[in-house]
Amino acid sequence: MQNMNLLIIGMGGHGYVCQEVAKHMHIFNKINFIDDHNEKALGTMQDLKQLRTNYDTIHVSIGNNTLRDELYKKAKELGYTCINLIDPSSYVSESAKLGEGVLIEPNAIVNANTVIGDGTIISVGTIIDHNAVIENYCHINAGAICKAGSHVQAYTKVDAGEVIKGY
Repeated sequence: MQNMNLLIIGMGGHGYVCQEVAKHMHIFNKINFIDDHNEKALGTMQDLKQLRTNYDTIHVSIGNNTLRDELYKKAKELGYTCINLIDPSSYVSESAKLGEGVLIEPNAIVNANTVIGDGTIISVGTIIDHNAVIENYCHINAGAICKAGSHVQAYTKVDAGEVIKGY
């Protein structure tokens, strides 16, 4: 999985977090952005199809859960691989099941037998304890704790420091 080129959709603050995680992974030759509202980006969403020839993987760095879902679907239709970005300082159990396009930020813990759905953001310092299920396109904010056996419905935003009860 080395020598890939990564295109990040969204050049806001969250985009820079994704870029740093991607750099820490040491598997990408090139990392660039597309953004409809930032002239420093490589291009806009209209360029997504033509950029496919030079970029094989994509990550959507949009905080809005529904919009993130829509943009992933569009990228997949164009043949992009929706890659997971996992910071090396995080812990992800080998028994955890991760969907596509997941972001796991620094110092997060994803414990045994968890399920993390497609396009989900696990922010810095978050703890997802054993047997928790986080459905598709959720955003678990910084320092939140999803206790053992907890279940977070699709498109849910869990606030920073919030504790989700489990068993």
